[in-house]
Amino acid sequence: MATYNIDEACRLSGISVRSLRNYVHHYNEHLHIERGPYNSLIFSDKSLSILVKIKSLLRDGNNRHKICDLLKEEEQKPVITVTRAPLAPVNNQSLLNIFQKVDTTLNSLLEENRQLNERLLQMERKIAQNQKALPAPEAMSSATKDGNHKVNSLTIPLPHSLLSLKDGCVAIAKSISSLLFAPTATARKRN
Repeated sequence: MATYNIDEACRLSGISVRSLRNYVHHYNEHLHIERGPYNSLIFSDKSLSILVKIKSLLRDGNNRHKICDLLKEEEQKPVITVTRAPLAPVNNQSLLNIFQKVDTTLNSLLEENRQLNERLLQMERKIAQNQKALPAPEAMSSATKDGNHKVNSLTIPLPHSLLSLKDGCVAIAKSISSLLFAPTATARKRN
């Protein structure tokens, strides 16, 4: 069993010397730390793992009493040891049954995957068809004689208020241009 002095324990656990001494003072009953020559602290692998657990519990915001309770509960839990028994002889029929179940499960998963891929392809085709049906975004609009605007084959009717506004603007522009560009009375007299 490996043992460590305080410097090695600090390096391995990532705990400062001051905090480590503090943990030993408050949680000594759970750490079971031995004393060496000149009353130095000697840590075992188990005590190091408990120190790291204490550090983690403190970081999570637990207080000292709660940590002591948690460590007590863990000490009281029975230790479970796992041993490996020798393999029992296998019946060929039981193996065959297992392989048949695995084969059935795999076949059903493959069929489900095929169906999902088919549905995905159908959805992609529908999206492609819908994109072809929409007018191109760069299509230019042209005005028709009745005041509607035509985008490719799509005719968009304009509201009457806009049409009358357009007609009014045209009338105003014509009257202004006639005033500006009409020959004046003095110019007519000279001719």
